[in-house]
Amino acid sequence: AEMKKIVPKYVRIVRVGRDIPLQWVAAGPKTGNLRQLVLDYMEKMGWKCRCIRCREVGHYMLKTMKTPKPNELKLSRIDYEASGGYEVFLSYEDENNILYSILRLRIPSIKAHRWEFKSGKCSIVRELHVYGYQVPIGARYEGELWWQHKNLGRKLLAEAEKISLEEFNCSHIYIISGVGAREYYRSLGYTMLDNSPYMYKNLSNH
Repeated sequence: AEMKKIVPKYVRIVRVGRDIPLQWVAAGPKTGNLRQLVLDYMEKMGWKCRCIRCREVGHYMLKTMKTPKPNELKLSRIDYEASGGYEVFLSYEDENNILYSILRLRIPSIKAHRWEFKSGKCSIVRELHVYGYQVPIGARYEGELWWQHKNLGRKLLAEAEKISLEEFNCSHIYIISGVGAREYYRSLGYTMLDNSPYMYKNLSNH
């Protein structure tokens, strides 16, 4: 609970305790709902966790059984250094810090081992995620429950490209994409790199 109270907003705590059958636990906590116990204690103390998971709009709706009605989504940015490189964490949040979409942009260090990043100054989109209920590709659902396909991801990606070009003078931006999302990135000007899991965009042409 003390740790969750101070965790940065760009961190996602995926698991508080691994769910292992009690008869197999030799030492350590033997409670299977450790996260819930931690959150209950934090509520009792008046503390709040700011991690990504605790602020995702989907988890918020499940936990509170309420549908958020934001007056406005604001673009938030956090910069920090990590592993010799530079990270920019972008997100769309509402006035209550509920999280709707995130993007992680990295300016790699000179020690980056991937061959793709050795051809010049570049940036990498490590993660792009829009939270909420899933919407089929090509569909667009209206209403307060549906946050996907509202161009939040497109806006974050455009901001990442702008930051890469104008602030870091990057010539290329790379993004790692699952097969199902590649057509989406192609529609935004990205090209599949040969013999690589990455797609890229030439920023010097924009």
